[in-house]
Amino acid sequence: MTLLAHYVLFVSLYIMIVSIINHRRNRFWFLHFVMLPYILFVLTITIIPLPNIFQPKNEQFWQSVNWLPFRDIIHGYAYAKREALLNVLMMVPFGFFLPFMTKKNVWKTVIITFCFSLSIETIQLLTVLFNRIDARTFDVTDLITNTLGGLCGYIIHRFVHKKCLSGNT
Repeated sequence: MTLLAHYVLFVSLYIMIVSIINHRRNRFWFLHFVMLPYILFVLTITIIPLPNIFQPKNEQFWQSVNWLPFRDIIHGYAYAKREALLNVLMMVPFGFFLPFMTKKNVWKTVIITFCFSLSIETIQLLTVLFNRIDARTFDVTDLITNTLGGLCGYIIHRFVHKKCLSGNT
């Protein structure tokens, strides 16, 4: 039941944000049927279920923050390169679909992707406060790789838009 409540919360937030951003009629409304499940998938693998017990005396809070970019790769930690690649790939669809839906340019798409990633990382950090067994960490590398993924998605969007939707072959 907890997962269902989290999905309802995030679907409601998505609908509110989309209605605020897209106050005019969007001819790509069907993309929301793709974007919403995609965002729920990203949230499922990164932060859902949200913690529900607040214990603010957790001393590990600031120790769970990685401020050194690519620290895990530099130190040769297992699966660090794979995780970085997966973080890039995870945000490619976000950078691809967002400009179709909102007509955002490259910089706005990158900034929105960064903010989405920052939101995820912040919520992951807050799981430490809640003393979750599966608490996550705040990793600046994830911010960089997620944002890079959004940029890659935007580049793919521009290519598809120019080649397929404009009729250029």
